[in-house]
Amino acid sequence: MKKFSLLRNDEIDIMFTTTILERGVTLEYLDVVIVHTEKFTSSAIIQIAGRVGRKLSCPTGKVVCYHEGITKNMLHAKNEISKMNSLARKKGWIT
Repeated sequence: MKKFSLLRNDEIDIMFTTTILERGVTLEYLDVVIVHTEKFTSSAIIQIAGRVGRKLSCPTGKVVCYHEGITKNMLHAKNEISKMNSLARKKGWIT
């Protein structure tokens, strides 16, 4: 996966991909755009969004969803992410 290595080594700034970012990817300064979000399960949306802000050196980033209408899965993912972030704040894991 040469192109992904280029991204990891900061040799390229942007990559369009499939759901490769769903699991196991941790990059600094990462923003994620999910296209056709209405086609994903809530757990997949949570996993993809969870790639953002995983590095201590860069704990923030944006998750943008482009979709054709809001689905129950999208609302469920948003609510679950909000709950998890609230719990993490209470435990002092994030500020």
